[in-house]
Amino acid sequence: MPDCIPCVGKTIRQAILKTVDDKLLYAMLESVPDCEDPLDIEFCRCTERKKRGGAKREPSEYQKFVGVCMKEKHIKKFGQAAQGMKECAAAWRARK
Repeated sequence: MPDCIPCVGKTIRQAILKTVDDKLLYAMLESVPDCEDPLDIEFCRCTERKKRGGAKREPSEYQKFVGVCMKEKHIKKFGQAAQGMKECAAAWRARK
């Protein structure tokens, strides 16, 4: 069963169809099911990860290092994160 069923609201479909000159595009748009809300559009996308079966890639050594480094800094405000990242990146380079 798909995660998502694409749909186009009737009002949106009518507005788009008024501007479409291409017969193939017109037919494709006509074939998309109606959404319950006339002003709604639902797009569905299949990512590569979903195609492969949902396997998530293992984090790199750098990502693991930065994750631990940032947690050790106990950053409380967004403005502090940039400086913390710079320090972690410098520590990574010095480590190499």
